[in-house]
Amino acid sequence: MTRKEIVSTLAEYGEAAHPAQSIAEALILIGALDRPTLPVERYHRHIDVLAQHVGEFARINDGPVPVGLMHEALHQVMVRHYGYGGGPSAGADEDCFDLTRVIDSRFGSSETLSILYAETARQLGWKVDVLYVPSRMLIRLESMGERLVADPLDD
Repeated sequence: MTRKEIVSTLAEYGEAAHPAQSIAEALILIGALDRPTLPVERYHRHIDVLAQHVGEFARINDGPVPVGLMHEALHQVMVRHYGYGGGPSAGADEDCFDLTRVIDSRFGSSETLSILYAETARQLGWKVDVLYVPSRMLIRLESMGERLVADPLDD
């Protein structure tokens, strides 16, 4: 995509009441703003693969997934298999906030990791929200009448 196409797509995303794109897709495009040759499809495929592996771990084809298993599947795939993690950067390392660089390095801020976790869960049809508490973003999973709040940085 050209820079002009990226800006146009992001403008449409920002103006839409219910954008067709996810926030993760928008963040991938933001990562490509200054790097127009960035292979954005590679990042979309990576998120698809994450969702596939999390779904396999949680055995989503066997029926509803308990919230504890959702969390365990996300943790096992994202942290143990792919090595995602992070730490407090206090804004000092801008790469921790760029989803494309986080996917490349497997190291990110709580904001970026929460969005990646949430996008992975949403692709599986799971109910997930991103919550902000002072200086931290968390995810909240919901299934079968139960909720679980998890911190992608400090599981």
